Amino acid sequence: MKLKKKNMLKTTLTALMISAIGTTTITAAIGTIYSYKTTDRILSIKNGDSIQNDNNNDVSLLTLTQGMCVNPKNNTTFFIRVNTDNTAAGIFKFKEGSKKITAVKANCSYLGHGNDMAFKSDNAKTESGLYIATKYDSADIKADSKKSSVVCIKTDGSLGHRYDVRLTPNSDPIPIGGITYDPDSNLFIIRKNESRQYYIGYFSNTRESLENTHGSFVITGSFQINLTVDGTDYSNYVSQGICYRNNTLYVPRVKKNSNDKMSNTSAMLRYKIGKLSNFTNKTNSKTVSAEQTVALHRFGTNQNYKFEIESFDFYSDGRKIFATNEWDYDKTSSKTSCFYFVN
Repeated sequence: MKLKKKNMLKTTLTALMISAIGTTTITAAIGTIYSYKTTDRILSIKNGDSIQNDNNNDVSLLTLTQGMCVNPKNNTTFFIRVNTDNTAAGIFKFKEGSKKITAVKANCSYLGHGNDMAFKSDNAKTESGLYIATKYDSADIKADSKKSSVVCIKTDGSLGHRYDVRLTPNSDPIPIGGITYDPDSNLFIIRKNESRQYYIGYFSNTRESLENTHGSFVITGSFQINLTVDGTDYSNYVSQGICYRNNTLYVPRVKKNSNDKMSNTSAMLRYKIGKLSNFTNKTNSKTVSAEQTVALHRFGTNQNYKFEIESFDFYSDGRKIFATNEWDYDKTSSKTSCFYFVN
């Protein structure tokens, strides 16, 4: 499908809701998130394209892009590609202004679905590196010590630490489907699998009550997001990677067609949640719904075309970048992963 050079059709929905953080009222921002143009496409990866790999590992079966994040110090973009059954994944990178893709870590067996990733720079509390939300479920993590809720990979491809996210010290680890990092507070936001439940905190390499080679996640706060906006329910849209910047949480979601395939319609939900240090409630029972603005975009009219926004982040100058998987379901050879800049 050829995307038109003019801005795509946009439907903007806004809603105002009241926060449950004390008596604070969170005001919804008004306006669209994106003004999309095809000239914003900065990089495309078609199946079969060669990727520089110093170890000569075969990465041809890694065909689907998932999590993506940016190192804001040098605007290097890191992203994950997985095979179709999530048994192998690789981490890749490209620098701003370059179309050269380099493998950081190829054909790794413990990244799971690699659903999301966050970059964290040096800090004494938590090690630096790429934090990857594996989406492994509790049974997988308990059965295999190489599997974890979140894994940290150094930017040189070496293993940092594995982390299990538990709501209480002795409870089962939970699957994590979204992760983002805030350098101002030195805190992460993680999402429990596909749910509306989010936790704020930091990763620790010590455990107090369990003998385990994995580190833990120290929860400092929690909240829930509301997925009904202006009478429209987005809970049937599929959750993707998340991003937090300037007191705002960005949550892309993708609609499914009637045949349960991903459609060409994606929604970006924007939550003005404020500073992460304001969230002090650690329990599930006392969570908060933030206010939101939703920008809904339809890319073309071919309903048999998949345009799935997978992940979202910012460059250091405020430019937004998102990654997609897209193809015509009638032409499986057309599978392409793309990266876009947006205003």
